Amino acid sequence: MAELLASGTLAANLAGFLIAAGLFLLFVFLAYRISEHVSRGVVFAAVFALLFVVAWAQELAAATSDVAVSVMMVLAALGRAALAFIGGNGFSLLPEGGGSFELHVVFEFLSLLALALTAEGVLSVFTSASTWLSTQFDHFEQVVVVTSSSDMAPYARSFVIDAARGDGCPRAVFSIARDASGEKTYRLCTGDTTRELSYESFRHRLSDAVSSRSTNRVDDEQLALVALRNGRVTVTSYGDEPLSREERASLVEFLMSGETENSPVKPEDVYSYSVEEIRVRQLVRRLLPPVDRLGDPGFGLGLRPLNAMVIGNDVERVVLMVAYLIRNGQALTNARSDGSIEAAIPRIAIASPQASRINRRLRCAYPALFPGGSATGQEPGLTPPAIVGDAFESKFEMLDAVEIDRNDLVLVINTEPDLGRAPTQRQLWQQRLQKKLGGAQAVYVQYSGDEDSCLVFEDSYGGRAPEASSGTKQVLLYGGTSESMRASLLLHKNLDRAAMLVNLRYRLGPDASKPSLFDPAGNQEFIPEAQKRWAECSAYDRDSSRATADFATVERFLWQNGVGEVPGAGQSDSERDDEAMREAIGHLEHLRWNAYMVTTGFTLKPWGELPAAYARALRENETLDQPLPAKKVFKAVTADQVNREHAALVDWELLPELDELFVRMGRETGTYDELLASDCLKPNQQKDRDIIDDLIV
Repeated sequence: MAELLASGTLAANLAGFLIAAGLFLLFVFLAYRISEHVSRGVVFAAVFALLFVVAWAQELAAATSDVAVSVMMVLAALGRAALAFIGGNGFSLLPEGGGSFELHVVFEFLSLLALALTAEGVLSVFTSASTWLSTQFDHFEQVVVVTSSSDMAPYARSFVIDAARGDGCPRAVFSIARDASGEKTYRLCTGDTTRELSYESFRHRLSDAVSSRSTNRVDDEQLALVALRNGRVTVTSYGDEPLSREERASLVEFLMSGETENSPVKPEDVYSYSVEEIRVRQLVRRLLPPVDRLGDPGFGLGLRPLNAMVIGNDVERVVLMVAYLIRNGQALTNARSDGSIEAAIPRIAIASPQASRINRRLRCAYPALFPGGSATGQEPGLTPPAIVGDAFESKFEMLDAVEIDRNDLVLVINTEPDLGRAPTQRQLWQQRLQKKLGGAQAVYVQYSGDEDSCLVFEDSYGGRAPEASSGTKQVLLYGGTSESMRASLLLHKNLDRAAMLVNLRYRLGPDASKPSLFDPAGNQEFIPEAQKRWAECSAYDRDSSRATADFATVERFLWQNGVGEVPGAGQSDSERDDEAMREAIGHLEHLRWNAYMVTTGFTLKPWGELPAAYARALRENETLDQPLPAKKVFKAVTADQVNREHAALVDWELLPELDELFVRMGRETGTYDELLASDCLKPNQQKDRDIIDDLIV
C-alpha cells in the first residue's frame, strides 16, 4: 500500500511538474510574441500596472481608516507587483487569509506572465549581448548587407551562406528578406552562425558594423549592398571614406529600407548581373579553351565549327543562350600564308513549344542576325554572324532537319531542369546522332540548378558512369545556384576580373608594364588599378570588355598553336608566318566583334549619312558652353549608342573603304589632324590585328 501511495504521489508530482512547465513555456512564448509587436518596456509597464491594481484590490479587503495603514497597503501592493517578475510571491491554488478567489486567480496568472516576461527578457539580453560582442570584438573580412525579394529567396540564401563564411575569416552579413506579403525578416550571419533579430536590434548591430569598417576589426573597408530581385543581382559598393555621424545614420536607415535607389551616400561603384547571364557565361567559359591550361583546347568552342541545338520553354533563357553561342562560336578552319582565311560561323537550331515567340524575339532584338536585316539599298552590308533557322516545336523534327559534319562541335543544350525524362531523351538523341555523325560524339549540356558545373558520363539507362566508355554520353551540367551565387564571384568581381584587365591593358600607355590575362597569380599587383579604371567605365565598355576577355583564350590558343597552313608564333623561322597569323587572328577578332555587336542589337550605320551627320554634330558641339574634343564627337557619330548603329559593322573586306570615308570626313570638316593624333583614323583592320599586342602577348 505504501509503495502504491508513493508511486501515486510521484506520478501526481510529475504530472504537476509537466503542467507547470507547459504553462510556463506557453507564457514565455506568449511574452515573446507580444514583444515582437509591442516594445518590451511597454509590455513590462502594462503588466506591472495590472499586477499593482490587482494586488492593491486584494489589500483593500483589510482596509482601515488609518492613513498610515493605507500607505503601507499601497507600498505592499507595489512590492508584490515587483516581486512577481522574479517569482518572489510564490504560487498557490487558494488565496491566503480567505481573500477573493477571482482576484487571486487573476494575480497568479499575471505573476506567471510577469515571470515569463523576465525569462524572455533575460534570453533576449544574452542573445543581444552575444550579437553585440560578435560585431564589436570579432574580426571580419567585410560587412555585407543583402536584401532580397521572395522570388529570389533560394539565390539569396545560397549567397548569404557562402558570403558569411568568408575567404580568410568570416564576413558580417546582414540579411533583409522580404516574403510574398511584404513582411521582412532580419538576420545576422557570421561564419556558420545565423541569428534572427528584431528590427531595432538589427538596426543597432548594423550601425555598429558600419562604424567599425574603419577599424582593424574589418579587413575590407568596402561596404557592399547586394540586392537580389527580378532575376538580377545588383551590388552597390561603398568606399572607405570616413562618414559623419549624420551621413552614417542616413546610410544605415537607407540600408534598413531594403531599397537600392536614392542612396544618401555616393557609392564607389554599382554593377549588376542577370542570374541567367551568370549561368550562361560560366557555361561558355567551360566550353572555351581554359585559361589556366596552356595548349588545352577544352571542348573546342571557337576552334571548331559550332553546330548547336538548343531546347527550352523559357523564351529569354533560350535567346540569351543563342546570343552567347553566336558571340563565342566564330571559328577559323584554315589560315594561309598569304593572310587569307576560311571561317565557320555557328549554325544554331532551336526546339521549343514557344517557337513562334522565340523567332519573333530574335528578329526584333537582333535584326542584323538575319539576311537583309542590316543593310539597305546600295549600302555596304554585313554577312550575318550565324545561321539561325526558324525554331521548331518538336525536338526530333529539329534533329532530323539539322545538317551535321564530322568536324563540327555538336552541342545539344537543354535549358530546362531535368525532371526525369532528360536521360531517356538523350539516349534517343544519341542513337539518331550516331547515324548522322558516323561515330562522332556530341556534347550534351543540361541545366541543373542543384549541382555545380561538372562533366559527367551517362550510360544508356540514364545512370552515371565513373569514366567514359563506348556506351556513355558526355553530359556537361551548368547553372548550379550555389556556384552562380558565390561571394568571390560577386563581391570581389572575379566574374569580371579578366574583363577589368582587358580594360586596363587598353588604357595603359605603350611603355607601361601590363598584366597578363592568362596568369591570375601574377597579376595581383594590377588589380587595385584595374578596379579603379573599371569603376570609370560605362555599361557598354564593361560589357564589351567581358565579351573580349571570354574569347581571348581562343585567340591565344591560335597564336600559340597555329591553324591550317600557318604555324604558331615562334614555331617558324619566317616572319611572314607571324604576320599571316596576325592577319588571321585580326580577321577572327573582327568576326567576333561583329557577332557581339549584332547580339547586342546593333545594326549598320548607313555610310551615306555619315559625312552630313558628323558635320552637323560638330556645329552643334560648337554651341555648347564646354565643347567636346573632335574625337568624342566622331565616336558618337560613328558608334551611335542611342540608335544602336555602328559604321564598322561590315565584313572585313569592306573596312578599307570605311577608312577612306573617315579620312574624307576629317579633311572636309578640318578635324583631320586632331582625329589622326587620337588614333580615330587608324585603319580598322589594323585595330583588329593589334589584338595580339593589346591582349595576347
